Amino acid sequence: MMQYESKEVNIFNSKFTCILFYVCIKIYKYTVCDTKPKPPYLERKTRYLEQLRHTSPSVRLLSLADKLHNASFVLAEWQQRGDVIWNNFNARQQKTLWFYQSIAEC
Repeated sequence: MMQYESKEVNIFNSKFTCILFYVCIKIYKYTVCDTKPKPPYLERKTRYLEQLRHTSPSVRLLSLADKLHNASFVLAEWQQRGDVIWNNFNARQQKTLWFYQSIAEC
């Protein structure tokens, strides 16, 4: 990790960093995850996890950051609306939570 002097701007909290992160995620998803038509949820997520186990630490970190970002929105939505949010997912609560837990274990 690069060292920054205290007088410099912390780029990790900047809009530029958010945009860069978004672009990295889109490139990653396009090159690794995008298949058409989409297989069933469990098949797709199991394949994703298997691929993730055999990738570089930097790719795993990028995936974890993406899923953590997604999970934070799920949590915030659940805190506001309750269990009704699970109706918006392809998979219900149990499978969605299984997937997030599995990502953390990779």
